[in-house]
Amino acid sequence: IGKKFIKLNILKLHSVGHDNFSTVIQLIMTMLFVAHVISCFWFFLANTNVETNWALDDDPSLYLNRTIPNLKVPLEYGVSLRWYLRSFYFTLATLTTVGFGDISPQNVVERVFTICLFIVGTVIFTFIIGSLEKIVAQLDVRSTLYQRKLNDLKAYIALRRFPLKLENACISYYEYLWEK
Repeated sequence: IGKKFIKLNILKLHSVGHDNFSTVIQLIMTMLFVAHVISCFWFFLANTNVETNWALDDDPSLYLNRTIPNLKVPLEYGVSLRWYLRSFYFTLATLTTVGFGDISPQNVVERVFTICLFIVGTVIFTFIIGSLEKIVAQLDVRSTLYQRKLNDLKAYIALRRFPLKLENACISYYEYLWEK
């Protein structure tokens, strides 16, 4: 019975570690998805003002290859990809820091959008930090629980006066289950 109890507790602790890893992956994927959606909006903001916009200020050569003369957003794949990558770069730089300033808003609509982006970035960053703090706290709990169970096992072994060889085998088995 004791062996099954120890194995069950180790399996529970192992699943907590797997859950933490999947939580981190989910946070990264969520951040990238949000950045993608925001990047798409930033990409199309270049079409809201034909006089000045972030794309024209960033790289005027992007406008040379547009497909439709009155349309500021390029329809050709290579040029659109360059615009999207610049949009994604701007979004990630703004969400994760305060931006670098190499791509900046050039009109009122873009400035309002960037202010909203700062607010969204703060909320997302706070959520991610809180989630990571929970993971770190769980890791500490796992370690503490492991040590407590190991101490309980050692106390039981001492109480029952196991032979030294059996004591070492029990402790080695518990550590083996923990590492697995």
